[in-house]
Amino acid sequence: ERYLRMMEQVVKEWEIPPAGDYLRTGLAGVDFYRTPKPRWESLHDLQGLTELFQIHAEAGDMTAAEPYRTAFKQHWTSIRNYDIHPSGGFTTGEQAVGDPYAEGAIETCCTTAWMALTVDMLRLTGDPSAADELELATWNCMHGSQHPSGRWWTYNTPMDGVREASAHTIVFQARFGTPELNCCSVNAPRGLGMLSEWAVMLTDDGAAVNYYGPGEIRFALREGTKVALRQETTYPVGGDVRLHIEPEQDVQTTLRFRVPAWSRQTTATVNGEPVQRIQPGEYLDITREWSRGDVVELSFDMSLRTWTGELTRSGAACIYRGPLLLAFDQKFNTIDVPQMPTLDLSSLDAMPTECDCRFPPLVLLKLKAADGREVALCDFATAGAHGTDYRAWLPAVNGAPARFFLLSPKDGERIGPGRVLFSWSGYRNSRALGRAFTVQLSNDAEFGQIIAERSGIESMSAIVEIPDELGVGQICYWRVIATNAHGSTKNALGLRALIFDPNVVNPEAREPEAFVFGENGLIVASPLDGTAEPSFGELLVATDVAPAADRFGNEGGALAFNGRTSKVKYAIPYFPEDDYTACAWVCPEGLPTDRLQQVFSAWARGVDDGLRIVLDGESVFARIEAGSRGAGTEGVTLANGRWVHLAAVKQGGTLTLYVNGEAAHSARAPARLFSSARDIAIGTNPNYSGNECLIGKLDDFAFYAEALSAEQIDTIYRTGKLQ
Repeated sequence: ERYLRMMEQVVKEWEIPPAGDYLRTGLAGVDFYRTPKPRWESLHDLQGLTELFQIHAEAGDMTAAEPYRTAFKQHWTSIRNYDIHPSGGFTTGEQAVGDPYAEGAIETCCTTAWMALTVDMLRLTGDPSAADELELATWNCMHGSQHPSGRWWTYNTPMDGVREASAHTIVFQARFGTPELNCCSVNAPRGLGMLSEWAVMLTDDGAAVNYYGPGEIRFALREGTKVALRQETTYPVGGDVRLHIEPEQDVQTTLRFRVPAWSRQTTATVNGEPVQRIQPGEYLDITREWSRGDVVELSFDMSLRTWTGELTRSGAACIYRGPLLLAFDQKFNTIDVPQMPTLDLSSLDAMPTECDCRFPPLVLLKLKAADGREVALCDFATAGAHGTDYRAWLPAVNGAPARFFLLSPKDGERIGPGRVLFSWSGYRNSRALGRAFTVQLSNDAEFGQIIAERSGIESMSAIVEIPDELGVGQICYWRVIATNAHGSTKNALGLRALIFDPNVVNPEAREPEAFVFGENGLIVASPLDGTAEPSFGELLVATDVAPAADRFGNEGGALAFNGRTSKVKYAIPYFPEDDYTACAWVCPEGLPTDRLQQVFSAWARGVDDGLRIVLDGESVFARIEAGSRGAGTEGVTLANGRWVHLAAVKQGGTLTLYVNGEAAHSARAPARLFSSARDIAIGTNPNYSGNECLIGKLDDFAFYAEALSAEQIDTIYRTGKLQ
């Protein structure tokens, strides 16, 4: 009881900033990457939620228990949907960022923590998709983080790049006598050792087999019978698995065999007799009296499949064979990574090949590129083992839409007739032209009869009208299909079931309103004539600002910021992924600065600031924080009390700082980025608790979702009119 009170006190203190608030954010449906503390260490706090659920559930108090399970499942699902890289690795730069396409370190400790969290998810829910995630991480990122020699582990196991020993990357952790010991090298073996926790798990009526691979597993059923499970297979290279079931005595029980969601066509037999109704992404339940000598044979679909890239990975794709991610490695090709030809995803064909090398890959395939040249792809875990450069995001064309997940309504939710809002995960991608979604409902899992449908959807949500002629308690199923010119992609993890109840009143559903941009992609604009009220857009906060004389001497024509508590924030529908512009007149009054003073900032959290115009020392700079791909121009010296027009323009891969209508400096920038920002600020940082407030005045501010031309910037400067 004493320790339980301590745990509950910890949960209360989560609510005190800057703690993570893991329970309330989970119950509110907040995505993990938007929580106050989305770093990887927070996953251990999330594991505490499952323990609290277990404690209250075993005490019979489900009212107290259920919130912990609900919050945990929300956070786990959010991480799976938005922060797991195609290798199964978790985090970008040691935290969740809401973008599996982001470049940045995929730390081994982070993936190990994700796997531990996922073991809890599997134990808590019995959801086979959690076992799929464990398999993905184990065979790819976790195996890839250990060198085949066994001598060292990585700190970072990137999707593209080189493998480097953690003793080199985080050498600052080295100690005398143990130079190769660090957080990753001692934490990583858990990733493999956890196999004993999830390979086979007990159920109320038997056991679930989650792991496939050569070897023998021994366990005891809940009623005490000991069972040996011996696997004969080359899995994950081959898709055929032969499982010998050897109980110490005949036993009537249910054995569940995981059918991976990626295996589109799976066959199974028990002692040579075919088993029917096998569904991808579910368990194959076999209930019988098991005897020594019984054999279950499974054959999984090992055909190639793809994950088309979005955002910064547009024009690239990942290719899988079974559970194995494939990669291009210089070691097995006659060309270097930068010269790798483009693959045509509409006509992939692979042939196995071999190599004579020190560290032979699990699998090595030859494929023909779009231009007819041959390329060799190996399994991701082996890529880079010889010290060579590799790439898992492969240049590709003609790809179907990227993967996505269903969000709401939840599986098993009760709905009534009328308007229901359906939503799914995804990214607003301004260059993904031609992608459209279709929502379908059917009264059978094979979708032989469509009872409701809506197509041509461009956003990630839509209202569908549910007919009222469905029977009470009737189960119907829903799915979403994304389509473009090159094919279609169904939502990951299969269908969701809904239960029709004519007495249920559906929550009020309004069609999501598409944001209407102003001229030249205008998102926010304000003349700042004594107030922060916008001429276009939505004001969120305006505190401790005062009317001031503008650059023409007109009293009340500008806005003064006190350098301590002044704050002006505006809402944005999303942060532009490609091109954008911010501009304003500024009159600094606190130079040189001993801290950053923001003229404009879109800072959402650490290493997530799509754009800032900042005073630092005696100069002004334009900067971007985007994981490991930041950018920054050189500075321009300013003077106190002198009005100057500033503009920052990102166009493609270039960030340019304009001063008084002329381009002053340019820098290379990410061509495309994802930011979780939903607000911007002038005269301060919108979300950082430290003091980055401007001492000075601002006038005529605007933010655009387009890159204004040099001529347009000059026109704004000369005429004083916002575009």
